[in-house]
Parts: sequence; C-alpha cells; structure tokens
Amino acid sequence: MELWKGLDGARVEKILDLASITLNKNSVPGDKSALVPGGIRIGAPAMTTRGFTEKEFVETANLIHEGVQLTAKAKKTVQGTKLQDFLKFVESPEFPLKDGVADLKRRVEALTTQFRIPGL
Repeated sequence: MELWKGLDGARVEKILDLASITLNKNSVPGDKSALVPGGIRIGAPAMTTRGFTEKEFVETANLIHEGVQLTAKAKKTVQGTKLQDFLKFVESPEFPLKDGVADLKRRVEALTTQFRIPGL
C-alpha cells in the first residue's frame, strides 16, 4: 500500500496512541528487521467484547487510516530518521499536527465511550 511506504508500525503506534487508539506494532512478511516492524495489530476480540459491530469496525478502520495519514505527514516534517527523533518530535509543543491528532482523539473517544468496558 503506497500510504505505508516509508512508515513503520512503531511510528503509527505512537500517533494512534496519542489519539486514544491502543494497538501495537507487529512484524509482517517482508520486514527487513523484527526491530523495525512494518505493521500494526489491533485486538478485535476486545472490540467485540465491548459490543462493536461491523459498523464500528469500519469506523475504527477509517480512524486508523486517518492516524496513518497523520503519521506520514509527521514523518515528512521531523528532523532525523531515528524512531527516537520521531517520538521526541510528536511529543513536543511545536508538533504542527497536534490539532489533527486532538481532533482524531475526540472522534475516537466519542465512538468508544458509547460502549462499556467489561469489568468496569
């Protein structure tokens, strides 16, 4: 997928974490190193346990796609190529996409607060 070109799971994981989407980086076929996994993995069983249906899965996929787009934009503007450079950049007050991530987070939380967390 062209959108993922040059991205890795760790960077996407960080942006989505800032937007209240919890997932983890994951190795995928074709990765050159397990230390820099190229994919992400989300816990679908946790989503169905909360009551997500196909409609919410589609909405979640769209929200993740927006997070990937934000990650691609952030990667283009960060100085340095190391993951640590990226993490420091997105956590800084100067991060230019802060409003975009905040808007994504607001929409994620509007969706997820409609579904209870089992055990809480």
